Amino acid sequence: MRIRLNGSLAHFRPDMHPTHGPQVWPWWRLVSFGFVRLELVAKPSIGWRLWVYTRWGAGFGDLVLDRRNLRAA
Repeated sequence: MRIRLNGSLAHFRPDMHPTHGPQVWPWWRLVSFGFVRLELVAKPSIGWRLWVYTRWGAGFGDLVLDRRNLRAA
């Protein structure tokens, strides 16, 4: 089994800000988290994505547990 990590902060750029969430938050709320399962990961592997939304943009980090048998001859 291998562990793969990936992430992006691209949604902090002004032209890629999310169009939901932070614009309607109360003044005191600065950050929110979203945890989703990645469905496009090849079976039997599994993966999750953690989204971090702020008033200034968004970013995510992926965790994929690669369970494929890579030693098959």
